[in-house]
Amino acid sequence: MKNQEEFVVSVVQSMQDIIVKHGLELMQHYPNDLLVHDKANLMLMATPGAQIAWVVGNMHTHIVNLGLSRQENEAVGYLTNLSSSDQFYLINISSGYRAKFTKLSRDEFENLASTPVSYSMSCGDYSGFWLMRGDTQIGYISVDVTGNYQERIFHGKVRPFEGITELDKVALQHWVNQAIIKISGTLFVRSDTVWEEAIPSRQAA
Repeated sequence: MKNQEEFVVSVVQSMQDIIVKHGLELMQHYPNDLLVHDKANLMLMATPGAQIAWVVGNMHTHIVNLGLSRQENEAVGYLTNLSSSDQFYLINISSGYRAKFTKLSRDEFENLASTPVSYSMSCGDYSGFWLMRGDTQIGYISVDVTGNYQERIFHGKVRPFEGITELDKVALQHWVNQAIIKISGTLFVRSDTVWEEAIPSRQAA
């Protein structure tokens, strides 16, 4: 099996090949959008079980990790009508780290917003909650705030259960980021996230 970076490099190369096939000018104008930003996001999200929506045009490329939260799914809707020349794909990551690219129509891409969401909060308090996959707890997320009003720092903590999947870990990272955004009320905050020692599976509820 390839390591994560080798796998992501191969996925990005496939994305470049698709860009060339469609005659798009992204790599001439904004190559870092793919080679830096998309690559960094894929390092976090391209794991077995992941479903990734991808839209690419002459001036932009965007990816959305489907099925993690309703808010993330809804991002697909904002990306559907950016440009008439856009191309739409669904990238499925299977076991063994294989990436399958499926070409979609604009309507099919927009419908990805209804992808089933597997994860939910145990309660409505973003400062501390269990993240659930169905009826199963996969980890505990909490957010603390330090500093004064002008210099607040938001500290996310994740304590996963032992034995969860790589996709579960991606979901935990996504939800701790969402919790920080909800509590701070903005995307632009000083924050950090610490992964604490895993909870032994025998303690699972």
